[in-house]
Amino acid sequence: MTDAQAATGLRVRCLVPDLDDELLAVIRQVEEILTAIDPGQPGEPDALPEPLAGDEALRAMLRIWDLVRSGQGEDAAQAGYGRLLAPNGRLELLPLRVVDLPAEDLAVLAAGGALLLQLYDRGDDLVVDVIHDLAPDGRHLSGSKRDEHERYVAGALARVHGLLTAVTDPHTDPAVEADAVLLIGRLSGDPRADVTLASGEYEAYRRVAVAANTVWTGSPIDLIKYGFFV
Repeated sequence: MTDAQAATGLRVRCLVPDLDDELLAVIRQVEEILTAIDPGQPGEPDALPEPLAGDEALRAMLRIWDLVRSGQGEDAAQAGYGRLLAPNGRLELLPLRVVDLPAEDLAVLAAGGALLLQLYDRGDDLVVDVIHDLAPDGRHLSGSKRDEHERYVAGALARVHGLLTAVTDPHTDPAVEADAVLLIGRLSGDPRADVTLASGEYEAYRRVAVAANTVWTGSPIDLIKYGFFV
């Protein structure tokens, strides 16, 4: 996605994994962080830089969540979404949802996530204090382990953006875009129907899963959620 695409109101077709309640939990954590830092309004003396100032990033994230949530976890189950199956028809895979997201909001998330992490790394007192308070799992850690955990929390907004844009149509990488086009075409039918992937589609699915998992957790063991290891 380019700046020009964002400026023209383009909507980007994204393949978003159904992570059950995991994505919602991170969205809520980011909402708490962005609310707690009270970034002020653009032009105010103590305001953080845009897009954090004026809650621009927070509003963009919530708009995107409104579009994504129907394909996640309990919402998807209640809507009766079908299963995604490997070529043998027996192995159930982690579903991928086709979601059209505003390029402008995705650009705001990218800028906001990068800025939040930059402010944390720079040692901004307000951001560091908020991250410390909102990273309870790190309180039993010490030294570099605690710092590593808190930086992971500071990068939550960047990870949300990375997950949403890991595999899209359009995409800056032609190979990634080709996988996106293939799977989006296969998954754009009735969401309540089961889909059994053909062998070529399954290979594309594996590449998509690796790409999404790399930006979300970075841990190869988490690929088990998608039904395979590498």
